[in-house]
Amino acid sequence: MMSEANKELVRRHFEEIWNRKDLSVADELMAADYLEHALAPFGQAEPGRVNGPAAMRETAQWLLAQFPDLHMHIEAIVAEGDLVAMLQLGVVQPPGRPPA
Repeated sequence: MMSEANKELVRRHFEEIWNRKDLSVADELMAADYLEHALAPFGQAEPGRVNGPAAMRETAQWLLAQFPDLHMHIEAIVAEGDLVAMLQLGVVQPPGRPPA
């Protein structure tokens, strides 16, 4: 049962923060602090321990400013216990090109 609840948290993260652009949900979904392993855009090193909700809002604001029509598609999601793995596809419309 824990696996399904954790998968739902990941789904909500991408659907609400990225697709609905509701950055306020970061306060509910993100831990107060966590160890960030992903490099920040144009970063040189892993950020390390960050304030979860604030870091997520900053990252989302930056990326959505670059790609306002960004949509995250969840292609696959699997979980075992408290570990969740997801394959997602971020889709944007290139500037100056008509929608496909």
